[in-house]
Amino acid sequence: MTNPKLEADIEAGNLSETTKTYLLEVYISEKYNRDKNVTSKYMEKGLLVEEDSITLYSRVMKKFFKKNESKLSNEFIKGTPDLYTGLEITEADLVIDIKSSWDIFSSSVEELKDYQEYTEGNEYLSEVLNKKVS
Repeated sequence: MTNPKLEADIEAGNLSETTKTYLLEVYISEKYNRDKNVTSKYMEKGLLVEEDSITLYSRVMKKFFKKNESKLSNEFIKGTPDLYTGLEITEADLVIDIKSSWDIFSSSVEELKDYQEYTEGNEYLSEVLNKKVS
């Protein structure tokens, strides 16, 4: 989450508008037992090329990987890691998330830093010790 824009709000312990919006969405989701369906052309492209990306990763790593379909959740977060090594996702040695960028300009270091929170959530859910974004 982000901090409030004004220093006075930060000092007063107020929540940012982004945080307030997110908390409202969580409240609605919990009260009405519904999840917000989020999609974009970037997500659609990622889903469209996901299998090709997994195949390419398998070839480069010289190890067969197949898409993980197990959805994980706890009382705080939900996630579906793309790939893992180990016997089961809940006892994975390594969680791997395949990132298929929209274009060459959307794979910046800053974007990957932001993406780290997502992979840390999957790591937490699968109780894995290692993660990798490819």
